Amino acid sequence: MNRNEWLDTLPKNLVWAELGVFLGEYSEEIFSRTSPKKMYLVDIFPEYMISGDKDGNNIKEVDLRDIPNILKNKFPENVVVIKDTTSNFLNSLEDDSLDVVYIDADHSYEGVKSDLLLSYNKVKKGGLICGHDYTDRFEGVVRAVNEFCSNKQLKIEFLSDDGCPTYCIKKF
Repeated sequence: MNRNEWLDTLPKNLVWAELGVFLGEYSEEIFSRTSPKKMYLVDIFPEYMISGDKDGNNIKEVDLRDIPNILKNKFPENVVVIKDTTSNFLNSLEDDSLDVVYIDADHSYEGVKSDLLLSYNKVKKGGLICGHDYTDRFEGVVRAVNEFCSNKQLKIEFLSDDGCPTYCIKKF
């Protein structure tokens, strides 16, 4: 099952945070397939960024400075676009305030580790901590996710079959 099909299996009307938005293409999938009650789109939206599609192909360099305004005009008011670091955003939230977090920002080991640890307190019991690029191509992602699961005695409940898989961990 790919990550878009996986979205169709999730409950509707949840509170989401997508950490790392790039052009907002996956944000649109999340919104259209899950009908969130509220959704936070968080990115630093740098002047230039290089990224590929969900499978790691079609690499392109893009200027993201206008993306926050484009996204604000594209989505209704229950979608909040935030230009900030993921740690600043997560630290601004109350604990147990998110149903789902999707981590796709800083792919370094330290970046993913920080996003996972901060997300853990912000996601409600029974909620989901998910992310993108769980592949050897991004060894920092794999290492951080595996350590997080081991330390919290959790496991990856779902792994998509995309070229750069999405992982999903349920918080108990």
